[in-house]
Amino acid sequence: MEAEGMDRKTPNHKSLDSILFDIEALEAEVLHIEARLEQAGPGSKTELQQALQQLRSAITTAHIRYNEAHNSQLPLFKLPNEVLGAIFRLAQRNSWFHTLRENPGIDTQVHISHVCKHWRDISLSLLPLWSVFRYRFVKSLQHCVPLRRLEIYLERSKDYPLDLWFNLFFDGTFNNAKASVESSSWPQILKLLALILPHIHRIRELHITAPDGGINDFLSHLEKASAPALEFLTIVGEKKRELFKGSNWSPNIFLGGAPRLKYLRSDDAQFSRPPLQSIVQLRLEQRAESIRGSRAFSLSLLEEILTLPHLEILSMWGHFLRIEPVALAQARPKIEARKLTHLRCDGYLSLLPQYILSHVEAPALETITFSFFDFSETSPAGPPVNDFPSLHTLVLIGHTLLLGQNLDTDYAELTRLPWLLDLMAVTHTIKKLFFMNGAKCGAPEFMYAVTAALSTVATSRLTRSPLKSWADNLEEIVLDIPSIELNLDHYLQLTQGLPKLSVAKMNRMCMNKLDETRGSERWERMARVKAVEGFGLGGDHLGKPIIPVGWVSGPEWIEGDPDPFASICPLNSD
Repeated sequence: MEAEGMDRKTPNHKSLDSILFDIEALEAEVLHIEARLEQAGPGSKTELQQALQQLRSAITTAHIRYNEAHNSQLPLFKLPNEVLGAIFRLAQRNSWFHTLRENPGIDTQVHISHVCKHWRDISLSLLPLWSVFRYRFVKSLQHCVPLRRLEIYLERSKDYPLDLWFNLFFDGTFNNAKASVESSSWPQILKLLALILPHIHRIRELHITAPDGGINDFLSHLEKASAPALEFLTIVGEKKRELFKGSNWSPNIFLGGAPRLKYLRSDDAQFSRPPLQSIVQLRLEQRAESIRGSRAFSLSLLEEILTLPHLEILSMWGHFLRIEPVALAQARPKIEARKLTHLRCDGYLSLLPQYILSHVEAPALETITFSFFDFSETSPAGPPVNDFPSLHTLVLIGHTLLLGQNLDTDYAELTRLPWLLDLMAVTHTIKKLFFMNGAKCGAPEFMYAVTAALSTVATSRLTRSPLKSWADNLEEIVLDIPSIELNLDHYLQLTQGLPKLSVAKMNRMCMNKLDETRGSERWERMARVKAVEGFGLGGDHLGKPIIPVGWVSGPEWIEGDPDPFASICPLNSD
Protein backbone atom coordinates (compact mmCIF):
# COMPACT_ATOMS: atom_id res chain seq x y z
CA MET A 1 0.00 0.00 0.00
CA GLU A 2 2.89 2.33 0.74
CA ALA A 3 4.36 1.96 -2.78
CA GLU A 4 0.96 2.57 -4.26
CA GLY A 5 0.64 5.82 -2.29
CA MET A 6 4.10 7.00 -3.32
CA ASP A 7 3.59 6.22 -7.03
CA ARG A 8 0.24 7.94 -7.23
CA LYS A 9 0.65 11.05 -9.45
CA THR A 10 -0.54 14.29 -7.89
CA PRO A 11 -2.50 16.32 -10.47
CA ASN A 12 -1.68 20.04 -10.77
CA HIS A 13 -4.04 22.97 -11.21
CA LYS A 14 -3.77 22.67 -15.00
CA SER A 15 -5.14 19.12 -14.88
CA LEU A 16 -8.04 20.32 -12.68
CA ASP A 17 -8.81 23.08 -15.15
CA SER A 18 -8.60 20.57 -17.98
CA ILE A 19 -11.13 18.29 -16.29
CA LEU A 20 -13.48 21.23 -15.68
CA PHE A 21 -13.15 22.19 -19.34
CA ASP A 22 -14.08 18.63 -20.34
CA ILE A 23 -17.10 18.71 -18.01
CA GLU A 24 -18.28 22.03 -19.45
CA ALA A 25 -17.91 20.67 -23.01
CA LEU A 26 -19.89 17.56 -22.12
CA GLU A 27 -22.63 19.59 -20.46
CA ALA A 28 -22.83 21.82 -23.54
CA GLU A 29 -23.21 18.75 -25.70
CA VAL A 30 -26.02 17.54 -23.42
CA LEU A 31 -27.88 20.81 -23.91
CA HIS A 32 -27.41 20.50 -27.65
CA ILE A 33 -28.81 16.96 -27.79
CA GLU A 34 -31.71 17.85 -25.49
CA ALA A 35 -32.61 20.65 -27.92
CA ARG A 36 -32.46 18.22 -30.86
CA LEU A 37 -34.69 15.78 -28.94
CA GLU A 38 -37.47 18.33 -28.75
CA GLN A 39 -37.54 18.60 -32.55
CA ALA A 40 -36.61 15.02 -33.48
CA GLY A 41 -39.03 12.67 -35.06
CA PRO A 42 -39.89 9.23 -33.62
CA GLY A 43 -37.25 7.49 -35.74
CA SER A 44 -34.24 9.41 -34.39
CA LYS A 45 -35.28 9.85 -30.73
CA THR A 46 -33.92 6.46 -29.64
CA GLU A 47 -30.47 7.20 -31.02
CA LEU A 48 -30.40 10.67 -29.41
CA GLN A 49 -31.53 9.29 -26.03
CA GLN A 50 -28.72 6.70 -26.10
CA ALA A 51 -26.21 9.42 -26.88
CA LEU A 52 -27.62 11.56 -24.06
CA GLN A 53 -27.27 8.67 -21.60
CA GLN A 54 -23.64 8.14 -22.60
CA LEU A 55 -22.88 11.84 -22.15
CA ARG A 56 -24.40 11.93 -18.68
CA SER A 57 -22.39 8.84 -17.71
CA ALA A 58 -19.24 10.56 -19.02
CA ILE A 59 -20.08 13.67 -16.94
CA THR A 60 -20.44 11.54 -13.81
CA THR A 61 -17.08 9.90 -14.47
CA ALA A 62 -15.50 13.32 -15.10
CA HIS A 63 -16.88 14.65 -11.80
CA ILE A 64 -15.37 11.64 -9.99
CA ARG A 65 -12.03 12.33 -11.67
CA TYR A 66 -12.24 16.00 -10.70
CA ASN A 67 -13.06 15.20 -7.04
CA GLU A 68 -10.18 12.73 -6.86
CA ALA A 69 -7.81 15.23 -8.43
CA HIS A 70 -9.01 18.01 -6.12
CA ASN A 71 -8.77 15.83 -3.00
CA SER A 72 -5.27 14.69 -3.94
CA GLN A 73 -4.05 18.27 -3.58
CA LEU A 74 -5.32 18.64 -0.01
CA PRO A 75 -2.64 18.17 2.68
CA LEU A 76 -4.58 15.35 4.34
CA PHE A 77 -4.65 13.34 1.11
CA LYS A 78 -0.89 13.67 0.69
CA LEU A 79 -0.25 11.73 3.89
CA PRO A 80 1.15 8.20 3.51
CA ASN A 81 -1.46 5.49 3.61
CA GLU A 82 -0.04 4.18 6.87
CA VAL A 83 -0.57 7.55 8.57
CA LEU A 84 -4.11 7.84 7.23
CA GLY A 85 -4.81 4.35 8.52
CA ALA A 86 -3.59 5.31 12.00
CA ILE A 87 -5.82 8.40 11.93
CA PHE A 88 -8.80 6.28 10.90
CA ARG A 89 -8.23 3.92 13.81
CA LEU A 90 -7.95 6.80 16.29
CA ALA A 91 -11.18 8.30 14.95
CA GLN A 92 -12.85 4.93 15.36
CA ARG A 93 -11.65 4.47 18.94
CA ASN A 94 -12.51 8.01 20.04
CA SER A 95 -16.03 7.61 18.69
CA TRP A 96 -16.65 4.79 21.17
CA PHE A 97 -16.39 7.11 24.15
CA HIS A 98 -18.79 9.67 22.68
CA THR A 99 -21.47 7.24 21.54
CA LEU A 100 -21.32 4.58 24.22
CA ARG A 101 -24.41 5.82 26.07
CA GLU A 102 -26.14 7.42 23.10
CA ASN A 103 -28.32 5.84 20.47
CA PRO A 104 -26.08 3.92 18.12
CA GLY A 105 -25.76 5.31 14.63
CA ILE A 106 -23.54 4.58 11.67
CA ASP A 107 -20.08 3.49 12.75
CA THR A 108 -17.21 5.87 12.16
CA GLN A 109 -15.43 3.41 9.89
CA VAL A 110 -18.49 3.32 7.62
CA HIS A 111 -18.49 7.11 7.33
CA ILE A 112 -14.78 7.00 6.53
CA SER A 113 -15.23 4.40 3.82
CA HIS A 114 -17.75 6.62 1.99
CA VAL A 115 -15.71 9.83 1.81
CA CYS A 116 -13.91 9.06 -1.46
CA LYS A 117 -12.46 6.19 -3.44
CA HIS A 118 -8.98 6.67 -1.97
CA TRP A 119 -10.23 6.58 1.60
CA ARG A 120 -12.49 3.64 0.81
CA ASP A 121 -9.59 1.65 -0.65
CA ILE A 122 -7.51 2.31 2.46
CA SER A 123 -10.31 1.63 4.96
CA LEU A 124 -11.39 -1.63 3.29
CA SER A 125 -7.82 -2.91 3.38
CA LEU A 126 -7.41 -1.91 7.05
CA LEU A 127 -8.63 -5.04 8.84
CA PRO A 128 -8.67 -3.57 12.39
CA LEU A 129 -11.40 -1.12 11.35
CA TRP A 130 -13.76 -4.00 10.72
CA SER A 131 -12.70 -6.20 13.64
CA VAL A 132 -14.65 -4.17 16.23
CA PHE A 133 -18.41 -4.58 16.53
CA ARG A 134 -20.60 -2.97 19.18
CA TYR A 135 -24.32 -3.44 19.67
CA ARG A 136 -26.65 -1.96 22.27
CA PHE A 137 -30.33 -2.88 22.40
CA VAL A 138 -32.07 0.47 21.92
CA LYS A 139 -35.83 0.55 22.14
CA SER A 140 -36.26 3.08 19.35
CA LEU A 141 -34.24 0.81 17.03
CA GLN A 142 -35.33 -2.56 18.38
CA HIS A 143 -36.42 -3.81 14.97
CA CYS A 144 -33.16 -2.78 13.29
CA VAL A 145 -30.96 -5.63 14.47
CA PRO A 146 -27.73 -5.23 12.45
CA LEU A 147 -27.30 -8.83 11.33
CA ARG A 148 -26.07 -7.87 7.87
CA ARG A 149 -23.64 -5.32 9.29
CA LEU A 150 -22.09 -7.94 11.57
CA GLU A 151 -21.81 -10.37 8.64
CA ILE A 152 -19.97 -7.72 6.59
CA TYR A 153 -17.62 -6.92 9.47
CA LEU A 154 -16.82 -10.59 10.01
CA GLU A 155 -16.10 -10.97 6.31
CA ARG A 156 -14.00 -7.82 5.95
CA SER A 157 -11.92 -8.48 9.07
CA LYS A 158 -10.81 -11.83 7.59
CA ASP A 159 -8.58 -13.54 10.17
CA TYR A 160 -7.87 -10.44 12.28
CA PRO A 161 -8.62 -10.75 16.06
CA LEU A 162 -12.15 -9.63 16.92
CA ASP A 163 -13.33 -7.25 19.66
CA LEU A 164 -17.08 -7.69 20.26
CA TRP A 165 -19.46 -5.92 22.64
CA PHE A 166 -23.14 -6.75 23.16
CA ASN A 167 -25.44 -5.01 25.65
CA LEU A 168 -28.69 -6.92 25.26
CA PHE A 169 -30.82 -4.96 27.72
CA PHE A 170 -33.45 -2.50 26.52
CA ASP A 171 -31.64 0.85 26.35
CA GLY A 172 -28.71 -0.74 28.15
CA THR A 173 -30.39 -0.83 31.59
CA PHE A 174 -30.70 -3.90 33.81
CA ASN A 175 -34.20 -2.93 34.87
CA ASN A 176 -35.46 -3.90 31.42
CA ALA A 177 -34.34 -7.53 31.56
CA LYS A 178 -37.86 -8.96 31.21
CA ALA A 179 -38.75 -6.55 28.43
CA SER A 180 -35.64 -7.57 26.56
CA VAL A 181 -36.36 -11.29 26.33
CA GLU A 182 -40.06 -10.69 25.64
CA SER A 183 -39.35 -8.33 22.77
CA SER A 184 -40.29 -9.51 19.28
CA SER A 185 -36.73 -8.67 18.27
CA TRP A 186 -35.14 -11.09 20.75
CA PRO A 187 -34.85 -14.01 18.26
CA GLN A 188 -33.02 -11.71 15.85
CA ILE A 189 -30.76 -10.50 18.64
CA LEU A 190 -29.83 -14.08 19.48
CA LYS A 191 -28.87 -14.55 15.83
CA LEU A 192 -26.21 -11.89 16.36
CA LEU A 193 -24.56 -14.15 18.92
CA ALA A 194 -24.99 -17.17 16.68
CA LEU A 195 -23.08 -15.38 13.91
CA ILE A 196 -19.93 -15.12 16.03
CA LEU A 197 -19.80 -18.81 17.00
CA PRO A 198 -17.75 -19.86 13.94
CA HIS A 199 -15.27 -17.10 14.83
CA ILE A 200 -14.68 -17.97 18.51
CA HIS A 201 -11.12 -18.99 17.68
CA ARG A 202 -10.17 -15.41 16.72
CA ILE A 203 -12.12 -13.40 19.32
CA ARG A 204 -9.76 -11.28 21.43
CA GLU A 205 -12.40 -9.37 23.44
CA LEU A 206 -15.93 -10.53 24.21
CA HIS A 207 -18.18 -8.36 26.39
CA ILE A 208 -21.78 -9.47 26.98
CA THR A 209 -24.34 -7.99 29.34
CA ALA A 210 -27.50 -10.06 29.01
CA PRO A 211 -30.52 -11.23 31.03
CA ASP A 212 -29.83 -14.41 32.96
CA GLY A 213 -31.05 -17.40 31.01
CA GLY A 214 -31.64 -15.35 27.89
CA ILE A 215 -28.43 -16.51 26.22
CA ASN A 216 -28.11 -19.98 27.70
CA ASP A 217 -28.30 -21.63 24.28
CA PHE A 218 -25.44 -19.48 23.04
CA LEU A 219 -23.39 -20.22 26.15
CA SER A 220 -23.98 -23.95 25.75
CA HIS A 221 -22.01 -23.72 22.51
CA LEU A 222 -19.11 -22.24 24.47
CA GLU A 223 -18.95 -25.12 26.94
CA LYS A 224 -16.34 -27.16 25.07
CA ALA A 225 -15.08 -24.35 22.86
CA SER A 226 -11.46 -23.42 22.53
CA ALA A 227 -10.61 -19.71 22.63
CA PRO A 228 -6.89 -19.45 21.86
CA ALA A 229 -6.97 -15.69 21.18
CA LEU A 230 -9.37 -14.62 23.98
CA GLU A 231 -7.78 -12.06 26.34
CA PHE A 232 -10.72 -10.02 27.71
CA LEU A 233 -14.08 -11.42 28.78
CA THR A 234 -17.08 -9.73 30.38
CA ILE A 235 -20.28 -11.61 31.20
CA VAL A 236 -22.70 -9.70 33.41
CA GLY A 237 -26.33 -10.64 34.04
CA GLU A 238 -29.44 -8.98 35.40
CA LYS A 239 -29.85 -7.65 38.91
CA LYS A 240 -32.29 -10.20 40.35
CA ARG A 241 -30.59 -13.53 40.21
CA GLU A 242 -29.22 -16.54 42.03
CA LEU A 243 -25.57 -16.83 42.93
CA PHE A 244 -23.15 -19.50 41.86
CA LYS A 245 -22.91 -22.16 44.53
CA GLY A 246 -19.80 -24.17 45.09
CA SER A 247 -16.68 -24.43 47.18
CA ASN A 248 -14.30 -24.06 44.22
CA TRP A 249 -14.20 -22.44 40.83
CA SER A 250 -15.32 -25.11 38.38
CA PRO A 251 -15.12 -23.78 34.81
CA ASN A 252 -18.14 -24.48 32.63
CA ILE A 253 -17.27 -22.52 29.48
CA PHE A 254 -14.21 -22.64 27.24
CA LEU A 255 -13.29 -26.07 28.56
CA GLY A 256 -11.28 -26.48 25.36
CA GLY A 257 -8.93 -23.88 26.77
CA ALA A 258 -8.47 -20.12 26.96
CA PRO A 259 -4.69 -19.91 27.52
CA ARG A 260 -4.43 -16.13 26.95
CA LEU A 261 -7.41 -15.04 29.05
CA LYS A 262 -6.10 -12.33 31.37
CA TYR A 263 -9.14 -10.15 32.12
CA LEU A 264 -12.48 -11.35 33.46
CA ARG A 265 -15.37 -9.23 34.61
CA SER A 266 -18.23 -11.28 35.98
CA ASP A 267 -21.04 -11.00 38.49
CA ASP A 268 -20.57 -14.65 39.43
CA ALA A 269 -23.47 -15.93 37.38
CA GLN A 270 -23.75 -19.69 37.03
CA PHE A 271 -23.04 -19.44 33.32
CA SER A 272 -19.90 -17.31 33.43
CA ARG A 273 -17.05 -19.42 34.75
CA PRO A 274 -14.10 -19.73 32.35
CA PRO A 275 -10.71 -21.14 33.35
CA LEU A 276 -8.77 -18.74 35.58
CA GLN A 277 -5.21 -20.06 35.48
CA SER A 278 -3.95 -17.26 33.23
CA ILE A 279 -6.05 -14.46 34.79
CA VAL A 280 -4.21 -11.24 35.59
CA GLN A 281 -7.20 -8.96 36.27
CA LEU A 282 -10.29 -10.36 37.97
CA ARG A 283 -13.42 -8.32 38.67
CA LEU A 284 -16.12 -10.17 40.57
CA GLU A 285 -18.71 -7.44 40.96
CA GLN A 286 -22.35 -8.24 41.58
CA ARG A 287 -25.16 -6.08 40.32
CA ALA A 288 -27.78 -7.91 42.32
CA GLU A 289 -30.56 -5.98 44.03
CA SER A 290 -31.88 -9.13 45.64
CA ILE A 291 -30.01 -12.38 46.09
CA ARG A 292 -31.82 -15.69 46.37
CA GLY A 293 -30.26 -18.23 48.66
CA SER A 294 -27.29 -17.98 50.98
CA ARG A 295 -23.90 -16.64 50.06
CA ALA A 296 -22.02 -19.31 48.21
CA PHE A 297 -18.34 -18.44 48.35
CA SER A 298 -16.32 -20.40 50.87
CA LEU A 299 -13.04 -19.30 52.44
CA SER A 300 -11.31 -22.02 50.43
CA LEU A 301 -12.67 -20.52 47.20
CA LEU A 302 -11.47 -17.08 48.30
CA GLU A 303 -8.04 -18.57 48.90
CA GLU A 304 -8.15 -20.25 45.49
CA ILE A 305 -8.78 -16.87 43.88
CA LEU A 306 -6.17 -14.97 45.87
CA THR A 307 -3.48 -17.52 45.05
CA LEU A 308 -4.03 -17.58 41.29
CA PRO A 309 -0.51 -17.71 39.84
CA HIS A 310 -0.73 -14.57 37.67
CA LEU A 311 -3.30 -12.48 39.55
CA GLU A 312 -2.26 -8.82 39.80
CA ILE A 313 -5.58 -6.97 40.08
CA LEU A 314 -8.58 -8.10 42.12
CA SER A 315 -11.87 -6.27 42.57
CA MET A 316 -14.67 -7.81 44.65
CA TRP A 317 -18.01 -6.09 45.22
CA GLY A 318 -21.12 -7.75 46.55
CA HIS A 319 -22.41 -10.45 48.84
CA PHE A 320 -20.10 -13.26 47.84
CA LEU A 321 -19.44 -14.51 51.33
CA ARG A 322 -20.02 -13.54 54.92
CA ILE A 323 -17.01 -13.67 57.20
CA GLU A 324 -17.93 -13.78 60.86
CA PRO A 325 -15.67 -12.42 63.62
CA VAL A 326 -14.85 -15.96 64.69
CA ALA A 327 -13.18 -16.56 61.31
CA LEU A 328 -10.68 -13.82 62.05
CA ALA A 329 -9.52 -15.69 65.14
CA GLN A 330 -9.09 -19.03 63.40
CA ALA A 331 -5.51 -20.15 62.98
CA ARG A 332 -5.00 -20.60 59.26
CA PRO A 333 -1.85 -20.59 57.14
CA LYS A 334 -1.16 -17.23 55.54
CA ILE A 335 -2.58 -16.87 52.05
CA GLU A 336 0.24 -15.95 49.71
CA ALA A 337 -0.84 -13.56 46.95
CA ARG A 338 2.62 -13.07 45.55
CA LYS A 339 1.78 -11.00 42.46
CA LEU A 340 -1.27 -9.10 43.72
CA THR A 341 -0.64 -5.42 43.00
CA HIS A 342 -4.05 -3.70 43.26
CA LEU A 343 -6.92 -4.74 45.50
CA ARG A 344 -10.48 -3.44 45.85
CA CYS A 345 -13.20 -4.94 48.01
CA ASP A 346 -16.18 -3.86 50.06
CA GLY A 347 -17.16 -4.80 53.58
CA TYR A 348 -20.76 -3.67 53.66
CA LEU A 349 -22.07 -7.02 54.93
CA SER A 350 -18.82 -8.83 55.44
CA LEU A 351 -15.48 -8.61 57.23
CA LEU A 352 -13.68 -9.29 53.98
CA PRO A 353 -11.33 -6.28 54.31
CA GLN A 354 -10.37 -7.30 57.85
CA TYR A 355 -9.88 -10.91 56.77
CA ILE A 356 -7.54 -9.86 53.98
CA LEU A 357 -5.54 -7.67 56.36
CA SER A 358 -5.23 -10.54 58.83
CA HIS A 359 -4.66 -13.52 56.54
CA VAL A 360 -3.10 -12.39 53.27
CA GLU A 361 0.54 -11.80 52.46
CA ALA A 362 0.96 -9.58 49.39
CA PRO A 363 4.52 -8.23 49.12
CA ALA A 364 3.82 -6.58 45.73
CA LEU A 365 0.57 -4.88 46.78
CA GLU A 366 0.65 -1.17 45.85
CA THR A 367 -2.93 0.10 46.25
CA ILE A 368 -5.89 -0.85 48.42
CA THR A 369 -9.45 0.43 48.06
CA PHE A 370 -11.88 -0.44 50.86
CA SER A 371 -15.51 0.59 50.76
CA PHE A 372 -17.65 0.43 53.90
CA PHE A 373 -14.81 -0.65 56.16
CA ASP A 374 -16.52 -1.22 59.51
CA PHE A 375 -14.35 0.17 62.28
CA SER A 376 -16.94 0.18 65.04
CA GLU A 377 -18.61 -3.24 65.28
CA THR A 378 -15.72 -5.65 64.95
CA SER A 379 -12.84 -6.43 67.21
CA PRO A 380 -9.62 -7.90 65.84
CA ALA A 381 -8.65 -11.23 67.34
CA GLY A 382 -5.17 -9.86 67.67
CA PRO A 383 -3.03 -7.24 66.00
CA PRO A 384 -2.48 -8.12 62.34
CA VAL A 385 1.14 -9.00 61.77
CA ASN A 386 1.09 -8.52 58.01
CA ASP A 387 3.05 -5.75 56.43
CA PHE A 388 2.62 -4.60 52.84
CA PRO A 389 6.07 -3.21 52.00
CA SER A 390 5.10 -1.96 48.52
CA LEU A 391 1.83 -0.28 49.53
CA HIS A 392 1.70 3.43 48.64
CA THR A 393 -2.04 4.28 48.33
CA LEU A 394 -5.02 3.58 50.57
CA VAL A 395 -8.58 4.58 49.63
CA LEU A 396 -11.41 4.49 52.17
CA ILE A 397 -14.84 5.06 50.61
CA GLY A 398 -18.01 5.31 52.68
CA HIS A 399 -16.36 4.12 55.90
CA THR A 400 -19.02 3.08 58.42
CA LEU A 401 -17.53 4.59 61.52
CA LEU A 402 -20.74 5.72 63.19
CA LEU A 403 -23.51 4.28 61.08
CA GLY A 404 -26.42 3.54 63.37
CA GLN A 405 -24.76 5.22 66.33
CA ASN A 406 -25.52 8.41 68.18
CA LEU A 407 -23.53 11.26 66.65
CA ASP A 408 -23.10 12.68 70.17
CA THR A 409 -20.76 9.81 71.03
CA ASP A 410 -18.04 10.89 73.44
CA TYR A 411 -14.99 11.62 71.29
CA ALA A 412 -12.76 10.00 73.91
CA GLU A 413 -14.39 6.67 73.08
CA LEU A 414 -13.34 7.01 69.44
CA THR A 415 -9.69 6.46 70.34
CA ARG A 416 -10.57 2.89 71.22
CA LEU A 417 -12.12 2.02 67.87
CA PRO A 418 -11.32 -1.57 66.95
CA TRP A 419 -9.17 -1.91 63.86
CA LEU A 420 -8.23 1.74 63.45
CA LEU A 421 -4.79 1.47 65.03
CA ASP A 422 -4.30 -1.92 63.37
CA LEU A 423 -5.25 -0.60 59.94
CA MET A 424 -2.81 2.27 60.39
CA ALA A 425 -0.06 -0.11 61.44
CA VAL A 426 -0.58 -2.55 58.58
CA THR A 427 -0.73 0.23 55.98
CA HIS A 428 1.89 2.52 57.49
CA THR A 429 3.94 2.59 54.25
CA ILE A 430 1.32 4.61 52.35
CA LYS A 431 2.21 7.99 50.89
CA LYS A 432 -1.29 8.83 49.68
CA LEU A 433 -4.54 8.51 51.64
CA PHE A 434 -8.11 9.13 50.45
CA PHE A 435 -11.14 9.75 52.67
CA MET A 436 -14.31 9.71 50.53
CA ASN A 437 -17.36 9.76 52.72
CA GLY A 438 -21.00 10.65 52.14
CA ALA A 439 -23.16 12.79 54.37
CA LYS A 440 -24.21 11.41 57.78
CA CYS A 441 -21.46 8.78 57.78
CA GLY A 442 -19.54 10.40 60.59
CA ALA A 443 -16.93 12.26 58.55
CA PRO A 444 -15.85 14.76 61.25
CA GLU A 445 -15.91 12.08 63.93
CA PHE A 446 -13.74 9.88 61.79
CA MET A 447 -11.25 12.69 61.21
CA TYR A 448 -11.11 13.25 64.95
CA ALA A 449 -10.62 9.54 65.57
CA VAL A 450 -7.71 9.47 63.14
CA THR A 451 -6.05 12.47 64.77
CA ALA A 452 -6.58 10.89 68.19
CA ALA A 453 -5.10 7.62 66.93
CA LEU A 454 -2.08 9.46 65.53
CA SER A 455 -1.65 11.14 68.89
CA THR A 456 -1.96 7.80 70.67
CA VAL A 457 0.78 6.32 68.53
CA ALA A 458 3.02 9.33 69.05
CA THR A 459 2.56 9.11 72.83
CA SER A 460 3.17 5.36 72.91
CA ARG A 461 6.55 5.84 71.33
CA LEU A 462 7.68 7.56 74.51
CA THR A 463 6.72 4.67 76.74
CA ARG A 464 7.16 1.41 74.80
CA SER A 465 8.26 -0.06 71.48
CA PRO A 466 7.23 2.23 68.61
CA LEU A 467 3.98 1.64 66.80
CA LYS A 468 3.73 2.18 63.08
CA SER A 469 1.20 4.65 61.71
CA TRP A 470 0.29 6.82 58.72
CA ALA A 471 2.50 9.54 60.18
CA ASP A 472 5.56 7.53 59.10
CA ASN A 473 5.33 8.21 55.36
CA LEU A 474 2.11 10.01 54.42
CA GLU A 475 2.71 12.87 51.98
CA GLU A 476 -0.69 13.49 50.38
CA ILE A 477 -4.24 13.36 51.70
CA VAL A 478 -7.45 13.71 49.68
CA LEU A 479 -10.74 14.59 51.36
CA ASP A 480 -14.10 14.20 49.67
CA ILE A 481 -16.43 14.75 52.63
CA PRO A 482 -19.48 16.98 53.13
CA SER A 483 -18.31 20.53 53.66
CA ILE A 484 -21.03 21.14 56.25
CA GLU A 485 -19.37 18.45 58.40
CA LEU A 486 -15.82 19.72 57.98
CA ASN A 487 -14.51 21.00 61.29
CA LEU A 488 -11.50 23.21 60.69
CA ASP A 489 -9.97 22.38 64.07
CA HIS A 490 -10.10 18.68 63.28
CA TYR A 491 -8.51 19.33 59.90
CA LEU A 492 -5.70 21.34 61.49
CA GLN A 493 -5.10 18.60 64.04
CA LEU A 494 -4.97 16.08 61.23
CA THR A 495 -2.36 18.02 59.29
CA GLN A 496 -0.31 18.49 62.43
CA GLY A 497 -0.41 14.76 63.15
CA LEU A 498 1.14 13.99 59.76
CA PRO A 499 4.60 15.61 59.79
CA LYS A 500 5.49 14.59 56.22
CA LEU A 501 2.23 15.84 54.71
CA SER A 502 2.93 18.21 51.80
CA VAL A 503 -0.25 18.10 49.67
CA ALA A 504 -3.87 18.30 50.81
CA LYS A 505 -6.71 18.07 48.30
CA MET A 506 -10.42 18.36 48.94
CA ASN A 507 -13.64 18.89 47.07
CA ARG A 508 -14.26 22.44 46.01
CA MET A 509 -16.92 23.18 48.62
CA CYS A 510 -14.62 22.10 51.44
CA MET A 511 -11.92 24.23 49.87
CA ASN A 512 -14.24 27.23 49.84
CA LYS A 513 -14.92 26.70 53.52
CA LEU A 514 -11.21 26.77 54.32
CA ASP A 515 -10.73 29.84 52.13
CA GLU A 516 -13.06 31.74 54.45
CA THR A 517 -10.37 31.51 57.13
CA ARG A 518 -7.45 32.33 54.84
CA GLY A 519 -5.16 34.92 56.42
CA SER A 520 -6.24 34.06 59.96
CA GLU A 521 -3.97 32.66 62.61
CA ARG A 522 -5.51 29.21 62.25
CA TRP A 523 -4.78 29.26 58.53
CA GLU A 524 -1.14 30.10 59.25
CA ARG A 525 -0.90 27.07 61.49
CA MET A 526 -1.32 24.82 58.47
CA ALA A 527 1.07 26.84 56.28
CA ARG A 528 3.63 24.04 56.31
CA VAL A 529 1.37 22.07 53.95
CA LYS A 530 2.87 23.18 50.65
CA ALA A 531 -0.23 22.74 48.48
CA VAL A 532 -3.88 22.90 49.47
CA GLU A 533 -5.90 22.25 46.34
CA GLY A 534 -9.57 21.95 45.42
CA PHE A 535 -11.08 19.56 42.90
CA GLY A 536 -14.49 19.26 41.28
CA LEU A 537 -16.62 22.20 40.24
CA GLY A 538 -18.82 22.42 43.31
CA GLY A 539 -22.24 24.05 43.32
CA ASP A 540 -24.71 22.34 41.04
CA HIS A 541 -22.06 21.06 38.66
CA LEU A 542 -20.10 18.14 39.99
CA GLY A 543 -16.76 17.18 38.56
CA LYS A 544 -15.32 13.71 38.37
CA PRO A 545 -13.87 11.92 41.42
CA ILE A 546 -10.36 13.06 42.17
CA ILE A 547 -9.08 9.49 41.93
CA PRO A 548 -9.76 7.03 39.12
CA VAL A 549 -11.63 4.60 41.34
CA GLY A 550 -12.50 2.74 38.18
CA TRP A 551 -8.77 2.20 37.87
CA VAL A 552 -8.90 -1.47 37.03
CA SER A 553 -7.15 -1.62 33.71
CA GLY A 554 -8.61 -3.71 30.95
CA PRO A 555 -9.94 -3.03 27.48
CA GLU A 556 -9.33 0.36 25.90
CA TRP A 557 -13.01 1.18 26.29
CA ILE A 558 -15.42 0.59 29.11
CA GLU A 559 -18.19 -1.90 28.44
CA GLY A 560 -20.83 0.50 29.73
CA ASP A 561 -21.81 -0.80 33.16
CA PRO A 562 -20.97 1.75 35.88
CA ASP A 563 -18.07 0.89 38.13
CA PRO A 564 -19.60 0.11 41.57
CA PHE A 565 -16.77 1.79 43.47
CA ALA A 566 -17.04 4.95 41.38
CA SER A 567 -20.80 5.07 41.84
CA ILE A 568 -20.52 5.55 45.62
CA CYS A 569 -17.85 8.25 45.49
CA PRO A 570 -19.56 11.28 47.00
CA LEU A 571 -17.79 14.24 45.37
CA ASN A 572 -19.88 16.29 47.75
CA SER A 573 -21.10 19.75 46.86
CA ASP A 574 -22.88 20.68 50.08
